[in-house]
Amino acid sequence: MLLAYIQSDELEWEQLLPALELAYNATSHSSTELSPFEVMIGEDPLTAADLDIVGPLAPTLTPPMTKLFRKLCDRIQSHIMQAKWRQKYCADPARREVGLYHIVSAFFSLFAKKLKWDGLLLAMKLAR
Repeated sequence: MLLAYIQSDELEWEQLLPALELAYNATSHSSTELSPFEVMIGEDPLTAADLDIVGPLAPTLTPPMTKLFRKLCDRIQSHIMQAKWRQKYCADPARREVGLYHIVSAFFSLFAKKLKWDGLLLAMKLAR
Protein backbone atom coordinates (compact mmCIF):
# COMPACT_ATOMS: atom_id res chain seq x y z
CA MET A 1 0.00 0.00 0.00
CA LEU A 2 2.94 2.31 0.63
CA LEU A 3 4.00 2.05 -3.00
CA ALA A 4 0.60 3.32 -4.14
CA TYR A 5 0.93 6.53 -2.14
CA ILE A 6 4.64 7.26 -2.00
CA GLN A 7 6.46 8.37 -5.13
CA SER A 8 10.00 7.24 -5.86
CA ASP A 9 11.40 10.75 -5.33
CA GLU A 10 9.52 11.29 -2.05
CA LEU A 11 11.95 12.58 0.57
CA GLU A 12 9.66 13.15 3.53
CA TRP A 13 7.63 9.94 3.40
CA GLU A 14 7.56 9.68 7.20
CA GLN A 15 5.07 12.55 7.27
CA LEU A 16 2.67 10.46 5.18
CA LEU A 17 2.54 7.57 7.66
CA PRO A 18 -0.37 8.91 9.79
CA ALA A 19 -2.42 9.53 6.66
CA LEU A 20 -1.54 6.09 5.30
CA GLU A 21 -2.50 4.47 8.59
CA LEU A 22 -5.89 6.17 8.45
CA ALA A 23 -6.32 5.20 4.80
CA TYR A 24 -5.50 1.57 5.59
CA ASN A 25 -7.84 1.45 8.58
CA ALA A 26 -10.67 3.11 6.63
CA THR A 27 -10.37 0.82 3.58
CA SER A 28 -12.60 -2.24 3.39
CA HIS A 29 -10.66 -5.49 3.17
CA SER A 30 -11.50 -8.29 0.77
CA SER A 31 -11.78 -10.98 3.45
CA THR A 32 -14.26 -9.17 5.71
CA GLU A 33 -15.62 -6.61 3.22
CA LEU A 34 -15.44 -4.17 6.13
CA SER A 35 -12.81 -1.70 7.20
CA PRO A 36 -10.99 -2.22 10.52
CA PHE A 37 -12.76 0.90 11.81
CA GLU A 38 -16.14 -0.62 10.97
CA VAL A 39 -15.20 -3.87 12.68
CA MET A 40 -14.01 -2.19 15.88
CA ILE A 41 -16.24 0.89 16.11
CA GLY A 42 -19.21 0.07 13.91
CA GLU A 43 -18.84 3.00 11.50
CA ASP A 44 -16.29 4.61 9.22
CA PRO A 45 -14.27 7.54 10.57
CA LEU A 46 -14.82 11.11 9.47
CA THR A 47 -12.06 12.00 7.02
CA ALA A 48 -10.95 15.24 5.42
CA ALA A 49 -12.72 14.22 2.23
CA ASP A 50 -16.02 14.25 4.14
CA LEU A 51 -15.47 17.69 5.65
CA ASP A 52 -16.93 19.56 2.68
CA ILE A 53 -20.21 17.74 3.26
CA VAL A 54 -20.22 18.02 7.05
CA GLY A 55 -19.33 21.68 7.38
CA PRO A 56 -16.55 23.52 9.21
CA LEU A 57 -13.33 21.78 10.19
CA ALA A 58 -13.27 19.72 13.33
CA PRO A 59 -10.95 21.19 15.97
CA THR A 60 -8.95 17.95 16.14
CA LEU A 61 -7.87 18.14 12.50
CA THR A 62 -5.01 20.48 11.73
CA PRO A 63 -4.83 22.41 8.45
CA PRO A 64 -1.58 20.69 7.31
CA MET A 65 -3.20 17.28 7.81
CA THR A 66 -6.27 18.44 5.90
CA LYS A 67 -4.07 19.67 3.03
CA LEU A 68 -2.24 16.36 3.04
CA PHE A 69 -5.53 14.44 2.86
CA ARG A 70 -6.71 16.68 0.02
CA LYS A 71 -3.48 16.01 -1.92
CA LEU A 72 -3.80 12.28 -1.34
CA CYS A 73 -7.45 12.28 -2.41
CA ASP A 74 -6.63 14.24 -5.57
CA ARG A 75 -3.72 11.93 -6.38
CA ILE A 76 -5.88 8.84 -5.86
CA GLN A 77 -8.69 10.29 -7.95
CA SER A 78 -6.31 11.01 -10.83
CA HIS A 79 -4.92 7.45 -10.62
CA ILE A 80 -8.45 6.04 -10.73
CA MET A 81 -9.35 8.16 -13.76
CA GLN A 82 -6.18 7.07 -15.57
CA ALA A 83 -6.95 3.42 -14.81
CA LYS A 84 -10.52 3.81 -16.08
CA TRP A 85 -9.33 5.36 -19.34
CA ARG A 86 -6.73 2.61 -19.80
CA GLN A 87 -9.38 -0.07 -19.24
CA LYS A 88 -11.77 1.65 -21.64
CA TYR A 89 -9.05 2.01 -24.26
CA CYS A 90 -8.18 -1.70 -24.02
CA ALA A 91 -11.81 -2.86 -23.98
CA ASP A 92 -13.18 -0.76 -26.85
CA PRO A 93 -11.31 -2.44 -29.77
CA ALA A 94 -12.64 -5.86 -28.76
CA ARG A 95 -16.21 -4.65 -28.40
CA ARG A 96 -18.66 -5.06 -31.28
CA GLU A 97 -22.28 -4.25 -31.86
CA VAL A 98 -24.66 -7.15 -31.38
CA GLY A 99 -27.37 -6.94 -33.98
CA LEU A 100 -30.38 -9.04 -34.86
CA TYR A 101 -28.25 -11.11 -37.25
CA HIS A 102 -26.01 -12.28 -34.38
CA ILE A 103 -28.98 -13.22 -32.20
CA VAL A 104 -30.74 -15.16 -34.98
CA SER A 105 -27.57 -16.98 -36.02
CA ALA A 106 -26.88 -17.97 -32.40
CA PHE A 107 -30.44 -19.29 -32.06
CA PHE A 108 -30.21 -21.39 -35.23
CA SER A 109 -26.78 -22.66 -34.22
CA LEU A 110 -28.20 -23.94 -30.92
CA PHE A 111 -31.25 -25.33 -32.72
CA ALA A 112 -29.03 -27.27 -35.16
CA LYS A 113 -26.99 -28.72 -32.28
CA LYS A 114 -30.20 -29.83 -30.57
CA LEU A 115 -31.35 -31.57 -33.76
CA LYS A 116 -28.00 -33.33 -34.06
CA TRP A 117 -28.25 -34.70 -30.51
CA ASP A 118 -31.91 -35.66 -30.98
CA GLY A 119 -30.95 -37.68 -34.06
CA LEU A 120 -28.16 -39.42 -32.16
CA LEU A 121 -30.49 -40.29 -29.27
CA LEU A 122 -33.12 -41.61 -31.70
CA ALA A 123 -30.52 -43.82 -33.39
CA MET A 124 -29.41 -45.18 -30.00
CA LYS A 125 -33.02 -45.98 -29.04
CA LEU A 126 -33.63 -47.77 -32.33
CA ALA A 127 -30.43 -49.79 -31.91
CA ARG A 128 -31.66 -51.31 -28.63
